[in-house]
Amino acid sequence: VQAQSERNIIGLYGQYQKALFESTFLTLGLRYDDFSDIGSQVSPRLGLVQALNAHHSLKLLYGEAFRAPSESELNLLNNPVLLGNPDLKPETVQTWDIIWVGQWSQTGISLGYFENHFDDSIVQTDMGNGTAQFQNIDQDPIQGTELELSHELNKHWLLRASFTYITVKPDLSFREADQLGSVTANYQYNKLNASLIAAYTGERESSTSASINNRINLDDYWLLFAKLQYDFTANLEVFIQAKNLLDENYLTPTASSTLSEGIPNRGRELLAGMSWKF
Repeated sequence: VQAQSERNIIGLYGQYQKALFESTFLTLGLRYDDFSDIGSQVSPRLGLVQALNAHHSLKLLYGEAFRAPSESELNLLNNPVLLGNPDLKPETVQTWDIIWVGQWSQTGISLGYFENHFDDSIVQTDMGNGTAQFQNIDQDPIQGTELELSHELNKHWLLRASFTYITVKPDLSFREADQLGSVTANYQYNKLNASLIAAYTGERESSTSASINNRINLDDYWLLFAKLQYDFTANLEVFIQAKNLLDENYLTPTASSTLSEGIPNRGRELLAGMSWKF
């Protein structure tokens, strides 16, 4: 049950781009958010791109982001395992990225390092007896590296791969995997598009025995997704989609500490649909 509430939201965004030199490019951004029940925040963003030669470039990115607490995080009531907190403040994050990019006629590669620094993070904290409540805390930063590859075999086939490795993360982020990856094969022929995606999630932890400090390890897993789409016109398309194509049995972390194991997830799903734009 959620306590009665209402809010008005205003958001404004502006961006400025300029070539500082022949091979140096600057992007500046500014976003203003105002929540009637929370307050306002100004979030800047900066991007600097230096082209080293015809194939290589470096990117330096900085940004700040603002997230107001959701209605449920503020006002959730009468829940035996999770309670809202009307005194929550917005959480903010400052991000740094430095990325090397290589680009050739058919192949692209990027390797980056990132850091995320948090203020007043909204997290679930253990209140005892299997009950958690949303609270603001200052978490340690997240640090990691990310690799992305793409290769166009011909005019029909495109291959992509990505891998993220988190080297440092806050203890309260134990439910998140340190390693994430994906491999994608995409085929395009006239109005037909087919894609196959394999997504990897590394080992994670889940809390149990009514305490956030009692944790169990959850196995890593691969999931396979497929989609076949045909565009009859620019406004009409039909598709067939499969999720968890191999019917993998896997567990994900629980939001509370009352269960003795992770949460089982759906097996194979098959969907068919049509999209009509007008």
